[in-house]
Amino acid sequence: MRLIFKHFLSIFACFVILTSTKLISQNNSSSKWTAKFEYQKAFIENRGQFSIPNSFGNPSEVLYAVDHGGTKIYFTKKGVTYSLLEATKTPNDEREWESERTEASSSPEEFARYEKEEHKLNVKSDQVTMLWQNANNNVQVEAMGLTGDYHNYSVKQASGDLKNVSYIKGYKKITYKNIYPNIDIEYVFAEKGG
Repeated sequence: MRLIFKHFLSIFACFVILTSTKLISQNNSSSKWTAKFEYQKAFIENRGQFSIPNSFGNPSEVLYAVDHGGTKIYFTKKGVTYSLLEATKTPNDEREWESERTEASSSPEEFARYEKEEHKLNVKSDQVTMLWQNANNNVQVEAMGLTGDYHNYSVKQASGDLKNVSYIKGYKKITYKNIYPNIDIEYVFAEKGG
């Protein structure tokens, strides 16, 4: 019995030493658990979360979209629409000047007005719509290469209520079949870049 206990104790001691050595070497290694934020390279299926404003000139329903925050690309049967939005804060030197003006204000109303100006964002927006002329009205758009991630959106309804749309699929490639006779269009993401 003592012999079994001694063997068990020596095996346990070896296990503890090996485990602690491995943990110490992992802690001292230069690899860290970090990740860089990147937008998902996916053509996201539209389940009501994407729509193109009438002023953009693309009257079709959105089938798929690329959502990279301020840049969105909408794919419809009639064409492609890019929506570009850039929001920037007021540069620091202007903000400091605004702060000095705020401190000099004499009434709470003036202070509130200057405070609002200081936190104001400069917003630039643009859109580009490309429509295919004399294209097949019955074009089939196929999505291929299901990505491993799902997408979730909160969509404001006409009533003002928010509706959650969850588990939306994303794809690596979409193909417009026979957009013109015997011509397909494929959209894919480059390995590096856009």
